[in-house]
Amino acid sequence: MPQNPYRPAAAVAALTLAALSFLHLLWLRSPWPLAGRERFLETVVGRTAPSAAPPPWATLAVACLLAVAAWLVLARAGIVRGLLPHRVLNAMAWILAAVLLLRGAAGLVLSGVLGQGPAPFRFWDLVLYSPLTLALGTIAALVTRAPADRPQQSGRPPEAEAHPCP
Repeated sequence: MPQNPYRPAAAVAALTLAALSFLHLLWLRSPWPLAGRERFLETVVGRTAPSAAPPPWATLAVACLLAVAAWLVLARAGIVRGLLPHRVLNAMAWILAAVLLLRGAAGLVLSGVLGQGPAPFRFWDLVLYSPLTLALGTIAALVTRAPADRPQQSGRPPEAEAHPCP
């Protein structure tokens, strides 16, 4: 099988997803990089009432899903072992791409067209959150669409795998 041509983009996307996962873990204890919880809710979460803050388990779940997404992009690009059957890995990668693209498009519509949410959240959703999510979803789709890098079944070179007769 040919090498996935999107491996460098997959590595960048996975690094970004892993960083976002770490950031969500950090947010369990700190509103970094913002000064306080209220400003954090308004800018990052898109809410103004403290009672509307996501519960810690939801933030932890998002952190875990982002970490799995990072691994999934790397696995589908053939950078790390897949550990799952190819069809399952492929289906999960398509679902990841669809979720990211849907979140990116929804953010543009909700923040840009409908003007939903506090002004700081709308600004960052239009400038960073949605474009980044669309870029990550596009990379996930391209990596998934490209030929898979499947490990060889034996120690023989790939041309020997394709032509088993000596």
